[in-house]
Amino acid sequence: MPSRRAQRRLFIDGQGLSAPTVMRIGHIFSRRGAYHRYKELLVRRDALERWYDFSNKSEEGALREWCAENGIDLQREGGLDEGIRPSPCSVVH
Repeated sequence: MPSRRAQRRLFIDGQGLSAPTVMRIGHIFSRRGAYHRYKELLVRRDALERWYDFSNKSEEGALREWCAENGIDLQREGGLDEGIRPSPCSVVH
């Protein structure tokens, strides 16, 4: 599964942010309390929900890939079409 740092980097790279903003984000993560300050920045930029969506999709994709590599067949118990967060997956034997 991608680390939070890797997820954050992918998300930031896809936002088209200016170099000073990217530097400010790097500075945020150089001190304690980073996620609180990062969340505040995302709220100010109206990007918090996009971050949650990106993070959830990234984690789900990594978990599905891991399951496939390890011979675990997953069957989704719901759908993403309803505008909800991904539902839990069950193992099918």
